[in-house]
Amino acid sequence: MKTTKYILIALLTSMVSSASSWEDAFPETKSAMVKKANEALGRVEAMFAKHGYLFERPNMEDASAERIDKFPGEGNRGRLNLHMPSALNMYFLPKDLEIIHFFYSAQREKIAYENSEIRIFKEKQKPKLSEEEAIAIAKEFAVAVLGKFPANVGKPVARWDVPGGVAAAPGEDKNKRRPRLISGYQHGYWRITWGRETEEGYPFYGEDSYIWIELYENVGPTFISANTVTQFDKVDFTPLKKEEVLDIARAKAKEIMKWKPTREKFEGLELDPEPAHSELVVVRPNHLTKRKSIPKDSEDIKGRLAWWVAFSCYAPGQERKLDNAQRAVIVWIDAENKKFLGGDMR
Repeated sequence: MKTTKYILIALLTSMVSSASSWEDAFPETKSAMVKKANEALGRVEAMFAKHGYLFERPNMEDASAERIDKFPGEGNRGRLNLHMPSALNMYFLPKDLEIIHFFYSAQREKIAYENSEIRIFKEKQKPKLSEEEAIAIAKEFAVAVLGKFPANVGKPVARWDVPGGVAAAPGEDKNKRRPRLISGYQHGYWRITWGRETEEGYPFYGEDSYIWIELYENVGPTFISANTVTQFDKVDFTPLKKEEVLDIARAKAKEIMKWKPTREKFEGLELDPEPAHSELVVVRPNHLTKRKSIPKDSEDIKGRLAWWVAFSCYAPGQERKLDNAQRAVIVWIDAENKKFLGGDMR
């Protein structure tokens, strides 16, 4: 996906938080979270046994639960957190308690640390599993944690990673003031990711790493994040061509430049009428200049296939090269009916 050319500094997608009261529903909600967690742990335990990984099942009845509002990168949607220190951390979506994050920290501790110190090796470890084997195990883990393998994902990518590290060595330095430090490499692990795309191959905007799993070969997978809840079925229409949506895209870009909350950012700039970049992607509408029309439960908004069109803005008389652009306006136009779905800017 090429949209990374336009890194956003200000996403105008803030939504209103869910109206449900976490405090009022806390006992029942926590009980339901524990039930879902135990169901997932049962599946993970069976999957670990199949591959010969040891598994110590934590007692989730003793876990603490809290709501996290305005989670970084997630707007105001919020998450529910079920947490056992040094054991397990899980996130759920408030609406239906869908699991979107699972970190089995107790399992990682077994391999990554010794007496609270990072294990350090002189040489980089090499993988024993093939990429195909690592991907197969990761996919089983995703099904175990999430209950099913998510739809609308692209081809998996498996990467072997060996991070560097520093740890305290036995004894002290020659001045006997602080521990002697040694540097080297930590345990290697597989990082397996699935980017999100439709059956037809259209990418989801801003969702390059939809599923992210970490797999340590001798203790098993320890982490999974399913980083989006954008709902999308399939493309059941013939998408409009770019030329058919450009006029409305330009008009909306100019409207954004004059919109009261942002017009100061574009003062004295001119919009290049020719788009710097455009592509078909799946977006979750934010309507941008009509934000008051957005439903409060923003996670209920389904994704739409849209033309992602970016226009550069220049000072009068400035040579119109991409490197010279002062700002950019990005608009989303529905690829089925030309409706304005929102956008962002930089």
